[in-house]
Amino acid sequence: MLDKAQSKSMKKLFIFFGLLIILAIGSWLRLSGIISNSFAFTYDVGRDMLAVENIVVNHKITLIGQTTGVEGIFYGPWWYFILSIPFFIFSGNPQGIAYFMVFIGIITILLSYFVGKKIGGFFLGIIFSAFISISSLMVLSSSQIWNPNLIPFFVLLV
Repeated sequence: MLDKAQSKSMKKLFIFFGLLIILAIGSWLRLSGIISNSFAFTYDVGRDMLAVENIVVNHKITLIGQTTGVEGIFYGPWWYFILSIPFFIFSGNPQGIAYFMVFIGIITILLSYFVGKKIGGFFLGIIFSAFISISSLMVLSSSQIWNPNLIPFFVLLV
């Protein structure tokens, strides 16, 4: 018969390995397209890369972001500032920036565990992280370079 301390440590070990398996599955789903070099590089991504290059290489800080659907209205420059970090680290390689987006997606899986744990305990945390890990929408959003794809990360962070 296990005493209370051993039972608690077994529960923590089970949760740790469960979360590790969930992270491994989520990482594989997100990384497979980038490793095979088949991630989307669209017009918008190219425009953003040119703007970030202007910031990092030419040292021209902008206070206006990309255009919205309404003529004359622009987003703020926060997206460019966030992209400038992986742009600098990976020397402008879009594949490295896509890896950065995957990293944010994997951190989102971890954050969903902690949010679920805070709301309803360990089991709910595992369920939340499992859903975030295998959700096709979440996998898609964390494997493309597009500014709304950071929203789940920041929502869980807040």
